[in-house]
Amino acid sequence: MPVEEQTNSFVTFIVEDRKNRMWIGSWTGGLNVYDRVDGIMKHFEYGVESITGLPTNHIWDLFETKDGSIFFNNGSMVFKLNEEVNQFPYHDIKSLLDDQSLNFTCIIEGNNEGEVWLGSKDHGLFRYNPGDNKIKSFQHDPNDSKSLSANDVIGIQQDQDGFNWISTTNGLNRYDPSRAEFERFQYKPEEDESLSYHAGINSIRPIFQDSKKKFGYLHTVRQKVFIY
Repeated sequence: MPVEEQTNSFVTFIVEDRKNRMWIGSWTGGLNVYDRVDGIMKHFEYGVESITGLPTNHIWDLFETKDGSIFFNNGSMVFKLNEEVNQFPYHDIKSLLDDQSLNFTCIIEGNNEGEVWLGSKDHGLFRYNPGDNKIKSFQHDPNDSKSLSANDVIGIQQDQDGFNWISTTNGLNRYDPSRAEFERFQYKPEEDESLSYHAGINSIRPIFQDSKKKFGYLHTVRQKVFIY
């Protein structure tokens, strides 16, 4: 296939969007997108083109919203593809936070239009609204059983009923937007019906939801898939 430019770098994701384009992210070499229609691979890189270039060459995650908007996450910033001018304006989310040293681990679209949820390393969960540029944090509170079970967030998935499932290093959480509270699912040695009783560990990542609305999740240490 014709290729405009490629980079040799650690690949972080390969995602196909609604327009049948393949996006290939990397940790040091920027971003590539392959258009199935014309067979051209286009490369975006920080500092190469001041107008169309990326704000960084480190791309960790991508997600596409219901309206077709494409967001990227590199751990420290979130930016969005502007299709009309082929630019990548970014949202300086960290400037809204007291601690700007945190790193974002995952990102998904929220229930409300334009809303974005971000997980972080050791700093909990965040809900960001690009419209009014406001952010709300959700963190573990040892005195509140309805709070997030841990601040080290590994992954986020949204189910067909609008609940957000947040996997952490201390179990799985389901966020109920109508009650604004979390329900925890954790490993309990004394209960054989608790979360992954046979695995005996709480560090998990939900990876899919099947037609019966059940989640499959991966134990990152035992390297096994379980259905909940």
